[in-house]
Amino acid sequence: MDYKKSGLLLGGLLLFLIMVSSNVPATLYEIYAIKFKFNTFVLTGIFATYVIFLIPSLLLSGPYADNHGRKKIIYIGIFFSILGLLSFLFAVNYYYLFIARAFQGIATGLISGPATAMLMDLDNKKIRAPLIASVSTSFGTATGPFFGGIMAQYIIYPLELVYLISLILIIVISIFMLKIPETIQYKKNKTKFERPKIPKEISKVFWFSALSSFTAWSVTAFFMSLAPSYVTTIFKINNYGMAGGIVFLMLASSSLMQLLFKKYISEKSIIYGLIILIISIYGIIISVPYNSLLILTLSTILSGIGMGISFLGSMKMITINTPINYKASVFSSFYIITYIGVGIPIISIGLISVLLDLYNSIIIYGIFIFILIIIIILIKYAYKIKSNI
Repeated sequence: MDYKKSGLLLGGLLLFLIMVSSNVPATLYEIYAIKFKFNTFVLTGIFATYVIFLIPSLLLSGPYADNHGRKKIIYIGIFFSILGLLSFLFAVNYYYLFIARAFQGIATGLISGPATAMLMDLDNKKIRAPLIASVSTSFGTATGPFFGGIMAQYIIYPLELVYLISLILIIVISIFMLKIPETIQYKKNKTKFERPKIPKEISKVFWFSALSSFTAWSVTAFFMSLAPSYVTTIFKINNYGMAGGIVFLMLASSSLMQLLFKKYISEKSIIYGLIILIISIYGIIISVPYNSLLILTLSTILSGIGMGISFLGSMKMITINTPINYKASVFSSFYIITYIGVGIPIISIGLISVLLDLYNSIIIYGIFIFILIIIIILIKYAYKIKSNI
């Protein structure tokens, strides 16, 4: 058995399934809100819980994986993922949702950096691993809400079966991964906690890449958290499958873009991707006064294209420029900034929408993203950031 090829496949599948299971609830919260009788403020808190527990686990997982190996911390993450799914499966009130999201945040934080680093260790040419990691992450994030929406709309027991299926698949993959050997040597003298370190020589590349990923996933977070409500509330389409489909369309087009144009990604293409994101957000905003589902759909595809280019480019820049002994630490830091990008819009728009309506909240968010992208472009050219992509 070629353990490197098997490791790349299984590592990619694990990342995919963790992202699926972590994002399945996105289109089910409306059902939970009715069942457990909670408001938008509680929902914002549930979203925030995921990020609050994710960030510290990312801080711990990177240095630990660089010093003690990837697999141990990955399996601890799998354990927390199983706990999260079981909490959803047996939820009897909305307090269980907070607990479930806390476990899922820990799981994603423990797995993301080390699993991505393991993929890089197994890929000698450093070409396939960034693509596998970025596509698994984005396509898994796309599949979760779509899977949840389809189950909610067309299948009996949607709040049970969706988690049971996720649970079985993660357990199966984790059993197969036992055969993959550890990819780095254990350092016996490294026992104390260390914060993630960014080598000085790659600091400019790291911050440009991380901020680009932050922005790309901020736009993604809008779709994950608000697009279902956008479709059902503003466009009056009461179909959970359709609501999840909007999220899926965005991230599926992102994954397809990454697969088709993987050879042409560079630091310049990251800028092109960010500009496409600006255009897509403008389209999303104007789709409401025009009452056009077509404009919303086209803008969704555009945002997926922009996100795909930006995220894969960021992953490739980090992969190529990071020394092997810092990979898990650097990728954990990269994911910390990325997931802060996921958390900020979900929490801030949720809070703003309590004071304003959903549409005006999105306009404010669009202005924030526009300013952020302009800053990133200025950083790129002010510091003359280049890479070997």
